[in-house]
Amino acid sequence: MGRLTALLRRSSSGRRTHAPNPADIDRFMPAADAIGSAWQLGAQIGPLMEESAPTATLLSGDQLARRLGQGLDFEQLRVYQPGEPSSLIDWRISARAHEPMVRVYREPAQRQCHLIIDTSASMHFGTRQQLKITQAITVAHLLAAAALRQAMSVALHTPALPQRPSDAPSTGRTALMHRLSTLAEWAAIGEANRETDGDWAGFRQRLLRCLPDGQVIVVISDFLTEPGNEHGPLVWLPLAQHHRVLFVQIADPVERALPDVGSVVFAGNPPRRIDTHRSAERERLARLFEERRITLEDTARALGGWHALLFTDQAVPDLARQIAGAQRGQAVTEPVASDRNDRNRTSP
Repeated sequence: MGRLTALLRRSSSGRRTHAPNPADIDRFMPAADAIGSAWQLGAQIGPLMEESAPTATLLSGDQLARRLGQGLDFEQLRVYQPGEPSSLIDWRISARAHEPMVRVYREPAQRQCHLIIDTSASMHFGTRQQLKITQAITVAHLLAAAALRQAMSVALHTPALPQRPSDAPSTGRTALMHRLSTLAEWAAIGEANRETDGDWAGFRQRLLRCLPDGQVIVVISDFLTEPGNEHGPLVWLPLAQHHRVLFVQIADPVERALPDVGSVVFAGNPPRRIDTHRSAERERLARLFEERRITLEDTARALGGWHALLFTDQAVPDLARQIAGAQRGQAVTEPVASDRNDRNRTSP
């Protein structure tokens, strides 16, 4: 923790940084059994990248390769190495060089899965068991396990934490588990220092410039802040034209059905007071939530991906089943656990 804080101080360009309380870190950290279950159940997640129908079915062959073939971007010429296929030799250049030469193209050895985890202020909310950011980290563990099983390398991104250094895609389970465990520390640091919601537009532009085509991008967010902004989730269209973009929406059960607990002040900038006694107000908020869910689901399908709605009170096996159902187009929109004693769990 001390090394992480020192790194943050050096990278903050003179801005004073406040170290978080260890208790705050524990609020964001998923339980150890949830993390272990997520890595065990990653096999239940279907393919994150779906190939075209003829390629994936009629022409797939009996033995599927775990690595992609050569790309189309020329990289270099080099001397032929014994044991390589002779089909790689460029005979015209070899005749001029008087030795066998191989033309090498850029080879995407592994498809990349980029997990974009929203850590903005709206994710620091929860009335049941855990915060939305905690469930988002658990979902990231689950999807990282699935991606590794599908021979992908995994990278983590947190646009709302600009001080967190970027990570290169990794194929190591231990490295990914460590990176995900430090997300709780970074989220606590961002909360302690009142970090902004980050430059999401600039982040998308950097991904668009830097990523080779054909990668998987998973956005894990409540979609209440910039990820949807005034243009809605269609802001991800430029990336979806080159990659597969998937939406995982994290929500608290009270966001879907606000209980009648009287006048409640919700934290925010500025704080907002809502009179939950008014049934019209509760119905309006429920309608807004449902409209946002439908918009995300329709947009995900239009972009060639899928949308999964997950709640903070769902256990890891339920998360895996929900995501698998979303992949089949059978997403369940009802929370798995329903508790009518919401007023005992929400404090005014």
